[in-house]
Amino acid sequence: MSANLCFREGLRLHAVGATIWAQGPGLPLTSLRVPLHDFLILGTLRPVPTGVFIYGTAANADLIAMTTRSSPYPVFIAAYPTTLPQQAHPRGVMDSMELCHQPPQQGGWHIAQDADRRMYELYARHDLLKIPEAQYCRAHPAWPLCHFLGLNTDLAVDLLSLIVDPRWFVHPAQPNRVTRLNNYLGLLPRYAEAALKGPSNTTSKAGRAHLVKTLWGMAGDPEFRHRHKELMQHMGLQAATLKVSQKFVQLVWQFWRSRVSQHPEAFVPEYCFATVERANAFREHALAWQDMENLSGKVGE
Repeated sequence: MSANLCFREGLRLHAVGATIWAQGPGLPLTSLRVPLHDFLILGTLRPVPTGVFIYGTAANADLIAMTTRSSPYPVFIAAYPTTLPQQAHPRGVMDSMELCHQPPQQGGWHIAQDADRRMYELYARHDLLKIPEAQYCRAHPAWPLCHFLGLNTDLAVDLLSLIVDPRWFVHPAQPNRVTRLNNYLGLLPRYAEAALKGPSNTTSKAGRAHLVKTLWGMAGDPEFRHRHKELMQHMGLQAATLKVSQKFVQLVWQFWRSRVSQHPEAFVPEYCFATVERANAFREHALAWQDMENLSGKVGE
C-alpha cells in the first residue's frame, strides 16, 4: 500500500507528553479524551481512515508501540525530520507530515514492520524501567550483531535507546554517510579528550562518546581492541580511540539500517569485518539467529 495514495484520507497522531493529538478526515485537530485503544477500535471514525500516520520520534515511542499492536488500520511511520523543532505545536507537526517525501529506506513513510515496533518498544521500556526485559533486547533488529560482538547488555541497550531509529540520521544527499550520527554521539575530535575521561551523563556528547568507547572496549569480541592497539602506534591514544569508535558505530548503524529497511542484502560483512573469516563467522551467526526466530515464531513473543 502506498503512503502517498492514502495520506490525505489517513488519521494523523502525535504525542505531546501524556496527551495524544489526532487529525484526519472529518476530524479537526483535537486531543483525545478516551484511551487510544477505544478511540481506534470502538470509535466511530467517519470516513474510515485509510491508515494511521505517526512520526517516528522518541516522544511517540509509546504511541507507536501501542498503535502497531492495536490499530485496525495500517500504521505508517516516518523518521522525524531534523528541520522540525522538537517542541513544535501539534498543528505544525500534522501539517509537516504531508511534506515528508524521502524514500522509505531513508526514513520516509512506510508501513510499520515488526522491526519498527521492536525498536520503539525497547526505547519505551528502557525509558520507563531503565533495565528492559531480555525479550525486548533479543527482539531488537540490531541485536544479532550485538550478540555476535559480545556487547554488555545494559550498555548496548543504552546505545540503542539513544539512537532509537537509525533512519533519523540519514544524510539526505549521501545516505551512506554516518556524519550525522557521529555528530550526535560526540564522535568528533573536539570531544575526544573528554570522552576518554569518562563522563557518565549521556545527555552530553562527550558522555555518549564515552559510552561508545566503553562498549567496544568491554566487548567479548576483541577485534576492535586489536584495531585500537594497532592504530595507537601511528596516531596516538585520542585519535585511535576516535577512529575505532567511528568504525564501531558505522558497523552497528549499517547492520541496523539493513534490517529495518527490509533489505538485509545491503549489509555486506566482508566490507565491515577485518578478515574474511570474521565475515563468514558473522554470516553464519546471522543465519542461525534468523533460523531461531523462524522456529520460535518471533523472538520475544
